Amino acid sequence: VRQVHALLRRDVASLWKDAEVRVIGSRAFGLHGKASDTDFELHLPSGNNGRGALSKVLKALRKHKLFKIRPILKAKVPLLRFVDKGSSLTFDLTASCRRITAHHHSPQDSTGIPGPSGEAPSPPPPPPPPQRISGD
Repeated sequence: VRQVHALLRRDVASLWKDAEVRVIGSRAFGLHGKASDTDFELHLPSGNNGRGALSKVLKALRKHKLFKIRPILKAKVPLLRFVDKGSSLTFDLTASCRRITAHHHSPQDSTGIPGPSGEAPSPPPPPPPPQRISGD
């Protein structure tokens, strides 16, 4: 998984200087099982087109010839689903075209995958309690 994440990050860096690839979903929180897929999200600067961006990544992935790739670009949430030919691990990549913000670092490395200790990232803080509005 780390190798695929690194490969995706290299490909994305060659296409956009301000983009990131993050691990999301169950694997990001250490809740995945042995048969779980890995979900990645491509974070692009505002103004990019998600479908167009995934098409560019698709071309880059095909050059490696390491994956069986199924583009699902006409869905409401377009994605690339690809399977590593060597390990049979399944990956999904979606795209998000919004402002990139810093994210909380946890006891994980930069891949977003729990380290050897198995610690999952800290969940976000709970929302503030609702404010009481006094009636007249």
